Amino acid sequence: MQLSILVFLLCIMTLPLGAEQNFGITLPGGYHLNGYLGTVGTGKMYHQTKYGEWGTINGDWGMTNRADGYFTISGTNLLANPYPKMAVSVFHETSGVGIKYFQEGPGFFEYTIFFKLNQGSYRITLLAGPDDKGVWIRMAKFYIININTNNLSYLVPSYWVQSLDPAIIKQVQEITMGLSMEKEKVLAIHDWVAKHCSYHSDPDSEDTALQVLQTGKAVCRGYSSLTAALCRAIGIPAKCILGVKKENGVTKSIHGWNEVYYDGAWHIVDVTKDDPVLSKSGHNDYPDGKNIKHKYFDPDRGEYCNQYAKTVDIIQK
Repeated sequence: MQLSILVFLLCIMTLPLGAEQNFGITLPGGYHLNGYLGTVGTGKMYHQTKYGEWGTINGDWGMTNRADGYFTISGTNLLANPYPKMAVSVFHETSGVGIKYFQEGPGFFEYTIFFKLNQGSYRITLLAGPDDKGVWIRMAKFYIININTNNLSYLVPSYWVQSLDPAIIKQVQEITMGLSMEKEKVLAIHDWVAKHCSYHSDPDSEDTALQVLQTGKAVCRGYSSLTAALCRAIGIPAKCILGVKKENGVTKSIHGWNEVYYDGAWHIVDVTKDDPVLSKSGHNDYPDGKNIKHKYFDPDRGEYCNQYAKTVDIIQK
């Protein structure tokens, strides 16, 4: 991403909620995270030279801060032209992996961002863009040291996998009621998502877990987002995987699925492939789910990988 030190927009940020009233968050599975803990040292966060002419920074952000598991950042973007989006870049300095969170247009924004790449120092950059040349403008920068030592990469929520949302939690409680074994719960989630969702072909749809829950329509990445959210909401780690289907060495299509951790190991779960195709009239002749397949619920890894080559764990999910 190209950065340019230019004057750009009004953004009023408020101090993370945890800095004033730090009640923390308890994840399914019993992990308690305290959130924002305070500044380290006396250095102030970096911001553009003329930034103060457009707004103020509220709170006590330092150049270096401490947090346990997550932090909250909020503000207001009042200048949508020529920079239509606001972005928060979260870069893990040890691994060199970055994740970006976007907001369309002007107005209030708030992100509760969980550290998905574990312990260490994260560089947080606020950006606006892109302009008509594709340039993003750096507004402010600071660092947060995550002190939490647990590996929560595939258990915490994200923009796409809203596993702490009350609607997600309520739904998965209904799906898994009366079940005690993790595999039984994952299978019940697999079957419910297959019954609830129908495949659509809009590649531009974001297909977050909540959108799919509400609309019942998704491409493969939406199936995987909802499946992951339902699993994480009951403390079962779940990955969203991106891969490709190849024939004779030629990439034919891109595909998304899940890997879910239960019984001490990671298992492939591909709900999209197990979802029966609707009839031409758009109706499912088996609304009770009798025609749902289980061929791609924990399939043989070698056989599955002969069809689909895994390219990446979508860590931002």
